[in-house]
Amino acid sequence: MVSLCVLALLAWPLTWQRVLLIGLLIVGFLLLFPLELVRSFYALTLPYAVLTEILLIGVIGSVVLIAVWALLRRLDQRLQPDSRSG
Repeated sequence: MVSLCVLALLAWPLTWQRVLLIGLLIVGFLLLFPLELVRSFYALTLPYAVLTEILLIGVIGSVVLIAVWALLRRLDQRLQPDSRSG
């Protein structure tokens, strides 16, 4: 989840091609679990006992990542000299 968030931030600004890429990655990941053949081939199992905690950690990590990214972009814009005043 956090890696997908990193990909989306690196793809910023989003164009239709980048949105398509991110969307296809999400679809591909989600299709891994419903198909028994794929799950057995890759030996995938869902940790149902801790799934809520895993999703919560992923969401918190993504929110922190986005907040730090936005803060650093604002700080970087403030520190760059204004090109109009030169």
